[in-house]
Amino acid sequence: MRTGPATRALRADFAAALAGIARLAGLSVCLHDLADFSREDGRPLLPKAWYQHRHAFCRRVKARCQPECLRSDFVLANRRAGQARRPFIKRCHAGVIEAVVPVVIAGSHAGTIFLGPAVERGRRPPPGASGLPVRSRRELLEVGRLLSVLAGYAAEAGGALLLQRLARAARTEPVRRAMELAERRSAEPLSVADVAREVYLSPSRFAHVFSAEAGMPFHQYLAAMRVEKAKGLLAHSALSVGEIAARTGFCNQNYFAAVFRERAGMPPGEYRRRRQESIEI
Repeated sequence: MRTGPATRALRADFAAALAGIARLAGLSVCLHDLADFSREDGRPLLPKAWYQHRHAFCRRVKARCQPECLRSDFVLANRRAGQARRPFIKRCHAGVIEAVVPVVIAGSHAGTIFLGPAVERGRRPPPGASGLPVRSRRELLEVGRLLSVLAGYAAEAGGALLLQRLARAARTEPVRRAMELAERRSAEPLSVADVAREVYLSPSRFAHVFSAEAGMPFHQYLAAMRVEKAKGLLAHSALSVGEIAARTGFCNQNYFAAVFRERAGMPPGEYRRRRQESIEI
């Protein structure tokens, strides 16, 4: 995936913050990038060591039982992260624990951050783990929540940059005009038929042209734009969720909550709470 300076700068800031949190916590960090959001033309934009569990303890365990490691991390943990969409603590087959933090971009589970390994406080260290840091589940989960806030900022900026990149890359006049309409009239009811009429195409032809060029149907593009605007209002205003739904073009609060959860990975109220917590932090 080809990216621009703004995206690379965002990832550099993300990497620096992630490294700082790991260093302060005294733990190792690992990123499973499931959507290539941290790579450009196949090249990693984050430190290569972060893409694998490379802690000395993990390397020793993998030397003995790599299939179990792959199942525990790449299969089971990523599956649970995609379902839970929030940080949790995982005990691996080798008996150590780590924080698992999903990264959700534009409503999709794009990756998973692992922070560990650690020996759970109050438990006997498993074989070979006597030198690992000792953390309680609560301590580890608190760091995981902080990482989740960081990942949320990166995902929010990444979603906005995605929309900007699509708008800049629009090649045909109907698609450019449709994106401008979505931006200008996102608070109004706006159907495919309405936009098709504005760009002088039949609804079926417009739907085909827009999907082929933007990589998504128009209604998904409009929903993504509305959700990005709603995020700003949730984070920086005292408006109620119902008022924000109305201001961003959703027909009712329940529909807004469903679309927001699908794209942001959490309900609007939880998103607002996390942003407020991040400000307090």
